[in-house]
Amino acid sequence: MAATLILSGCASGEIPVDGPKNPSFGVAVDEPVQLYIAASDIDPGYEAEYREVMANLNAFVGGYSGFNTYIFSTWDNSSAIIQDLNRFTPAYRSIDSFDDLEQNCLSTVGDFPNKFGICLNERDWYFFIGKNPGDSSKESDRYDVYTGVAHEYFHWFQHNMAGQKHLDYQGSPSVSAPTWWVEGTASLFSFLWIEENAPSFSIFQQGVPEDYQWRTDPEVRRMDASNFIKRCPEHDLSTGERYDTETECTPNYEIAIAHLASLSSYQAVFVDIPRDFRQMDFEEAFQKNIGISTTDFYRQHKGWLISTSIQGGEVAFAEIFPKEKFSSLVKFPNY
Repeated sequence: MAATLILSGCASGEIPVDGPKNPSFGVAVDEPVQLYIAASDIDPGYEAEYREVMANLNAFVGGYSGFNTYIFSTWDNSSAIIQDLNRFTPAYRSIDSFDDLEQNCLSTVGDFPNKFGICLNERDWYFFIGKNPGDSSKESDRYDVYTGVAHEYFHWFQHNMAGQKHLDYQGSPSVSAPTWWVEGTASLFSFLWIEENAPSFSIFQQGVPEDYQWRTDPEVRRMDASNFIKRCPEHDLSTGERYDTETECTPNYEIAIAHLASLSSYQAVFVDIPRDFRQMDFEEAFQKNIGISTTDFYRQHKGWLISTSIQGGEVAFAEIFPKEKFSSLVKFPNY
């Protein structure tokens, strides 16, 4: 599995007067400005793939400007990236040496209403270079790459919904959304989105890789839960409230989100909660759209996980992942 769960670093600050502006932040537009710059030694043909993925995501979620993707390699080959990032100084940081180029996606730059999402990606990490020959095909690697792009773009949707607020404890003011929801929704979104849309992408016209169904396969995920219960019988979902308090006993993000959606709807979990961030914090939006508090959900989720570890538990897992097309279950606010 690709490492698509990436900590959301916050490098926020005021953009210089002569720096870039994002006048459409917070609003879905028909022609979003979404920058892509890659190192000179990266196949230029990949940009067409990236644009194909982003066009699909813009149609699916809404087109939000300011989602900037950079893929760097060596210092000498990444001069265009360095030059562009330095436009954001001091809101981002001055790029003075190769040590300043580090994997950081998704970070937010600037203050409302001129915020940008910065995805700074190291080439080998981004494209999974370095695997043993024969470990995977280009199609399998791209499946992971596209899923990663969707994961980070969903974070950008979340930030646009929050407006002038931060998503979690890493900035103020904030809606104070817990890590398990911030990352869980982005992760499960990316899995469900690509399951539905992969056949439309050019690289998969000869067939979609078959080894990814486990991500939402009920029996596989039930075994994940059973092993979790055995390993962590006293678990509490609240350990997933913050990146810095997580443990090996923090429940699985995607399972928690799918269970939450089964108690309400995928619309409520993925769209309605963040849509309310301008008016209320996470806890209030959760209570409004789910009908219970997060504390009550933690209690219910623990009991549900235990129940799925006994014989017949696979039935419960079969009910939490959607049987319909994901696009039929969610209606994003740009429509």
